[in-house]
Amino acid sequence: MARDSMSVHIVFSSPLRQERPGSPVPGCVSMKSDGSMGHPINVKEAALSTAQRVCQERPDSPVPSCVSMKSDGSMGQPINFREDTVSTEQSCVSMKSDGSMGQPINFREDVLSTEQRVQQEKPYSPMPSCVSMKGDGSMGQPINFREGDRDQQEISKSETLNEQSTQSQLTDLSSIFKLLEQHIISFVKSELKRWKRLLTPDYPESFDSQEEDQEVVDAEHQESSARSETLNITLHILRNMNQKELADTLEKYERHDRCQHKLKSNLRKKCERVFEGIAKQGKPTILNKIYTELYITEGGSGEVNKEHEVRRIETASRRPVEQEMPIKCNDIFKPLPGQDKPIRTVLTKGVAGIGKTISVQKFILDWAEGKANQDTHFMFPLTFRELNLMKVEKHSLMDLLNHFFMETKESGMSISDKYNALFVLDGLDECRLPLDFQNNESCFDVTESTSVDVLLTNLIKGNLLPSALLWITSRPAAANQIPPEYVDQVTEVRGFNDPQKEEYFRKRISDVTLANKIITHLKSSRSLHIMCHIPVFCWISATVLQRLLAGAESGEIPKTLSKMYMHFIMFQIKQKNLKYHGDNVIDPHWDKEIILSLGKLAYEQLETGNLIFYEEDLTECGIDVREASVYSGVCTEVFREEFGLHQGKVYCFVHLSIQECLAAFYRFLTFNDDFNTTKNNQQSIPKNLKRRVKIMPAIHFYQNAVDKALQSENGHLDLFLRFLLGLSLPSNQTIFRGLLKWTGGRSKIDTETVEVNKKTIDYIKEKIQENASSEKCINLFHCLNEMNDPTLVQEIQSYLSSGNVSGAKLSPAHWSALAFVLLTSAEELGVFDLKQYSGSDEALMRLLPVVKASKTALLNKCSLSVMSCGALASALCSSSSSLIKLDLSENDLQDSGVELLSTGLDNPLCKLETLSLSACGVTEEGCASLASALRSNPSQLRELDLSYNNPGDSGVKLLCTVLENPSCKLETLSLSACGVTEEGCASLASALRSNPSQLRELDLSYNNPGDSGVKLLYAVLEDPHCKLEILRLSNCDFTNKDCASPTLTLKSNPSHLRELDLSYNNPGDSGIKLLSTVLEDSHCKLKTLRLSNCRITEKSCTFLASALRSNPSHLRELDLSGNNPGDSGVKLLSTVLENPHCKLQTLRLSCCRISEDSCASLASALRSNPSHLRELDLTDNEPGDAGVMLLSAVLEDPRCKLETLSLSWCVVKEGGFGFLALALMSNPSHLRELDLSKNTLGDSAVMRLSAVLKDPHCKLERLRLSHCSVTQEGCTFLASALRSNPSHLRELDLDWNSEVKLGVKELSVVLDDPLCRLETLRLVGCSVTEEGFCSLASALKSNPSHLRELDLRHNYEMASSGVRQLSAVLEDPLCKLEILRLCLHHSDYQGEGFSNLASALRSNPSHLRELNVAGYSQDSRLKLFSAALKDPRCKLEKLICSVPEQDFASLGSALRSNPSHLRELDLQFSEDSNLKPLFSVLNNPLFKLEKLRLSGCDVEEKGCALFSALRSIPVSHLRELDLSNNKPGDSGVIQLSALLDDPRCKLAKLKLSDCGLTEEGSTSLASALRSNPSYLRELDLSQNTPIDSGMKLLSAVLEDPRCKLEKLSLYNCRIKEEGCVALASALRSNPSHLRELNLSCNNPGVSGVKLLSAVLKHPLCQLEILKLWHCAITEEGFASLASAVKSTPSRMWQLDLNGNDPGDSGVKLFSAVLKDPQCRLPKLIVTGLEVRPRSLSSDQMNLLEST
Repeated sequence: MARDSMSVHIVFSSPLRQERPGSPVPGCVSMKSDGSMGHPINVKEAALSTAQRVCQERPDSPVPSCVSMKSDGSMGQPINFREDTVSTEQSCVSMKSDGSMGQPINFREDVLSTEQRVQQEKPYSPMPSCVSMKGDGSMGQPINFREGDRDQQEISKSETLNEQSTQSQLTDLSSIFKLLEQHIISFVKSELKRWKRLLTPDYPESFDSQEEDQEVVDAEHQESSARSETLNITLHILRNMNQKELADTLEKYERHDRCQHKLKSNLRKKCERVFEGIAKQGKPTILNKIYTELYITEGGSGEVNKEHEVRRIETASRRPVEQEMPIKCNDIFKPLPGQDKPIRTVLTKGVAGIGKTISVQKFILDWAEGKANQDTHFMFPLTFRELNLMKVEKHSLMDLLNHFFMETKESGMSISDKYNALFVLDGLDECRLPLDFQNNESCFDVTESTSVDVLLTNLIKGNLLPSALLWITSRPAAANQIPPEYVDQVTEVRGFNDPQKEEYFRKRISDVTLANKIITHLKSSRSLHIMCHIPVFCWISATVLQRLLAGAESGEIPKTLSKMYMHFIMFQIKQKNLKYHGDNVIDPHWDKEIILSLGKLAYEQLETGNLIFYEEDLTECGIDVREASVYSGVCTEVFREEFGLHQGKVYCFVHLSIQECLAAFYRFLTFNDDFNTTKNNQQSIPKNLKRRVKIMPAIHFYQNAVDKALQSENGHLDLFLRFLLGLSLPSNQTIFRGLLKWTGGRSKIDTETVEVNKKTIDYIKEKIQENASSEKCINLFHCLNEMNDPTLVQEIQSYLSSGNVSGAKLSPAHWSALAFVLLTSAEELGVFDLKQYSGSDEALMRLLPVVKASKTALLNKCSLSVMSCGALASALCSSSSSLIKLDLSENDLQDSGVELLSTGLDNPLCKLETLSLSACGVTEEGCASLASALRSNPSQLRELDLSYNNPGDSGVKLLCTVLENPSCKLETLSLSACGVTEEGCASLASALRSNPSQLRELDLSYNNPGDSGVKLLYAVLEDPHCKLEILRLSNCDFTNKDCASPTLTLKSNPSHLRELDLSYNNPGDSGIKLLSTVLEDSHCKLKTLRLSNCRITEKSCTFLASALRSNPSHLRELDLSGNNPGDSGVKLLSTVLENPHCKLQTLRLSCCRISEDSCASLASALRSNPSHLRELDLTDNEPGDAGVMLLSAVLEDPRCKLETLSLSWCVVKEGGFGFLALALMSNPSHLRELDLSKNTLGDSAVMRLSAVLKDPHCKLERLRLSHCSVTQEGCTFLASALRSNPSHLRELDLDWNSEVKLGVKELSVVLDDPLCRLETLRLVGCSVTEEGFCSLASALKSNPSHLRELDLRHNYEMASSGVRQLSAVLEDPLCKLEILRLCLHHSDYQGEGFSNLASALRSNPSHLRELNVAGYSQDSRLKLFSAALKDPRCKLEKLICSVPEQDFASLGSALRSNPSHLRELDLQFSEDSNLKPLFSVLNNPLFKLEKLRLSGCDVEEKGCALFSALRSIPVSHLRELDLSNNKPGDSGVIQLSALLDDPRCKLAKLKLSDCGLTEEGSTSLASALRSNPSYLRELDLSQNTPIDSGMKLLSAVLEDPRCKLEKLSLYNCRIKEEGCVALASALRSNPSHLRELNLSCNNPGVSGVKLLSAVLKHPLCQLEILKLWHCAITEEGFASLASAVKSTPSRMWQLDLNGNDPGDSGVKLFSAVLKDPQCRLPKLIVTGLEVRPRSLSSDQMNLLEST
């Protein structure tokens, strides 16, 4: 039938008679679009006579009608029937859209009579008509029949007319031939049109096969003859027209066209059905009916993966779903998001039985049916199984295709790059060809003959048909045969996820109850449930469990892998016997022969890694090829004789696991036979040795199998070993007892087997204990599971249940057991925190599989070393690793560790996105390794944290080579405190200019970039491509001139930045003004602005407020702490807050000198717009009661959502708090944190607060009331409230409320409540009595699991009984206390109670992190604590104690045994100077000590071993060193200076008060600090005698712009005027950092004081506290200081002038200053009187003046 012209449009008959009879042949459905039809038949309304209409009915047709699926353009001009023209041809149903028809036939209602309508019905046809599947719109206006119903008489009449119309039609030959003429013309036109398309220059690209394929495929057998003859006529005519070349081209392309259609037709027939069992005996099933889209994901690179497939399935089961990139089967050649390169070659991996071949089959079928990938012209599926058969022959690529595809051979066509061809190479793991990509010769010609191996390598390389697409499928272990450079995309078929598993069983088993039982059973065994990811295993499980659970078979329900497979194989043998012998009894001889024959093949091929077998393989194993067919017919579900797509015969097992199981069967059965034969020959052995000799071969057999499996690099014998050991169980042997050869009684054999198994289990446990490979240990646990020995697992589960894993002494076997438990848990391994279990290299090595399976690994502060880095690198290189975030912060990895880690980072398999190496001792060398790795693999890492290391500018420069790589995707870079200077900033700026679009966050805080460095960085921000969102430059020496560049920059590109931190810099008013111009820009989207301690004044606030009023809607956090905005500044800022567009959530104004007036402004603003603010910090201000009253009015507003309120040190008294309490009672539900410390509240205020706490709506979690004058009565109120509502409070601070006393007893009742969740309780200096201590201990014993911090220092009435009871709490394993602070000064409890405390810590040492027992200094009971410290479970980080001389040795021994956790050690005022036992600990590389305090320990100059030890400390960790009140002398300080001179030294606080330091020591110290000045923040040299010359040298350090010193104490250092001049000069040069200066008890003289006053006036001066007491300052000095304090720039907080002689004029000057409303000084100490000017009464002022 012709393509287009043979399609005749239906002429509709009456509704009742339109139904046609059945047809023996299917009809063809047209799915073409609307445009495929020309103008429709135009029948005049009344033109047709009854006879003519009868003639339109078609007669019986010998061939089926054809449905066209072509597009609209496939038809030429439509047939134009004249009025009297009728058709006798078969009708064709169109599926085209509405537009394909012209105006529809429009019958007038009264034109057709009933009789005429009857005549339109067509007669019986032997062929079916075609059915239209188009939508309603595909028809024009419908035929409008009159509504009258026809009765039975009309129906009878129509049947008579039908016979008449048939006779009339047969006689109307004229009409038939006229219609025939038009059909022929239309057919020829259609063919000519198609051939014209074939001859267009862009063919085959212009050929849209999807429009025509379906129709052509269906009707090809009808049309081929007609088309061939028509083509011959056309070619003949063209050649007669002298168009020979055109005729030849047409003939060639027509062959190609026909080849494609035949290829699609044949592939559709081959792929549309799948078979259960094997191709010969199986039942065919329509693929489209059963196919479910498999889960295919992006699979990483194509590099080698040697892991056993079961391991991979287990790994995949733990992989988070959100981590995967799902890919549809038909979309595998489409680039993924972010991929720009076109994809030529796709490698799809998947374990055996996972669905790779089915996916290929569906892919081909969809193409053949025209459903997908129609831009591909030819698709050639080939299997390696069949290509193996041709490995010795030579072919060209065209010969190879002609061999497998008759369509290409018959057409004589040659494939070229002009066609879009796709090759599917299925089963790379079955390839027996060498695939030598390196040495095979090149081949570029598709007609050149060579070996199949050479053809394939050149096709994959792209030498042959470079435009052709390739899809290669493989099992993971074989994927490395294709070099990664020839693979564009790797995908992985993952099989079933958990919901799909259940779906499979519910579809497979119609009995819902039975299906649910099977699902429940499989879920109960984690190992079985994991295996169900493989569809084939689901089928095996369904086969076994359906019979057992339904009662069709008897036996124990299998819970292990080996038992499941034994049942399956036995079922198949029974099925064979039932089929061939009529019963299901096992035949010991025949069935054992089958098992042994197949088992031998399975075992020998397993050892060589073969999965597909050919006839020669069977012959080598002694299997006759004819027997193979028998085996295949007998065990269709186990062993298969298969034919590929092209009929090449191969053999295989259904699945690798079945091959492994049969291999184990073979080894077990052959050993069993040999073993029993040997036993029969042992009659002469003495009885006492006979039993041992009998079982030794069996023991050795299983032990050798274990050893052999452990020696396998890729674990290819892992599953085999599981099966073999499972077969050893007597309970499993009963399943196949008929196949075993027994000698002796059954009970005797079982006894021997049990003994053998026990020895084997013990051997496996030994291997777990000694084996370093964590992966292999996991499989050994699976083996123990197969042997029903869960002892190790049960032990570790008991530790987990108790919550005491970190406190347990675990063996290596236990660590491996823990890994097994975590990996086989049903819970998803999202985040793994090693600290929960143990922080050590050994623990990490054993838990490495858990790290690999986790998405995030938190390994910070775990005392890891270089050894761990190598293991982690290996994990990063693993293709099965899920790790994307790795935190290694605060481990002493050093450069060598980073170098090892980098070998993992540069592997393309590494998926790591976040790497934190903060405080890991990384220098330039480590940065070089990192940079090299990231250059090799730059595309994965998104976040890198190198804070608190010492890479220096050179290290940063190396890292910048990574940043400038366009492939680098780094988004966050943290280099805080990394010693970056101007040079480093220049490198960063250059790199970011090269690649500005990726980085989102940059942290350069605590560096010294310099003016030019800052300018270079901001030049990058100006780039419109720069997308930086977070910039932190805290403490970077900013000045007002440095703010010009960033401001201009941000104005150029303000839309991306979201967070800006400029804290602890000095931008000045001009800098803030420039910054404000950015903030007011409507494009600015800044959400967080931190400007704490930036010297912001009222003027600066004017600029800020103006800017934020212009653009208020984006800012969410504003930190202005430590500035001096003044009342007017706060008032201006308040105008921003009252703006309804303002969405500010956090406002920090601590230490901003806020007064009552400021509070009024804030309160007014918040009343106008109360709903957004969540945190308000007003700490250390002076709002007074009136200010608090105003703020309280805001809090009681129901719209107020404030969650955190800090009013510490705000001069709030009982009255102000009353208003606050009333407000909270009105609106208690939002506040979560309230800090009222250091205010004089009293009990009545606490009583009011308690009323708030009682409210069930109150959700307060943190309450701080230290220094609030709370007594026992107030404590009673609090306790009563908390008893009513105990479940929310997490922190309660009552420090230094000295009258609490027995109130603690009332609080203890609250702690006793199981609903109480209190985690922090502070009762420092609360005069707690012994009775209170006992009550507290009793309560904690009842409810010990929540409290984490308990501070009981400075309570001196605690006796031994209190300590004893508290100790009982600590030794409870449920106790999780981490911080315990006690001051043991009272002799009553330095005996028995102390011993109890030490004993408790030994029992439960794993949780405590801080222990403070300062004050204890008698006898030698501290050695009891040392025993606890020595315990590896002890994780103590902070220890404060006084050590008697005799206990230093035990303490040193303990710290040497367990050095890795302690971070702070305070041994102040320990006895004598015998510290030598501790010195050996200090130079231990595992010792991470950060703070060491040895004040008052009588260290003398001759005891210089201390300083030698200090030089050996890993200096990158030490941050604080206190050697005050010792006598090291100058020689000791000189040695100490060598430590400070080390560029790795990060010491921030150094105290050398009263150390006998003179000018010589000062010189050495100053020299060291000049070399490394940037880290020290606090220096105390009080009570030494550096004198003025030493002071000059130290001043040279202070004036260094790199110096960041904030606190300098030179009390009583004999400094005179000369020294003071040098100090003042230095501070004028570098005034911006120093915050506190103590020059008390020196003699600066008048000129010295004047110079210091000039420093205070300096606009950059940051000095907050100046102590000059007893400095002989006279009236003139007071005048200078008063003038300085009065000056606006001064930000002085405390001025201590006690013990000087101001004179009357001095007092008057200061009085005037204090009365000035603009005075900034909050605290003045003069002659013993401390005054706060804001709260100064007239009496106080008079007293000051009188003084």
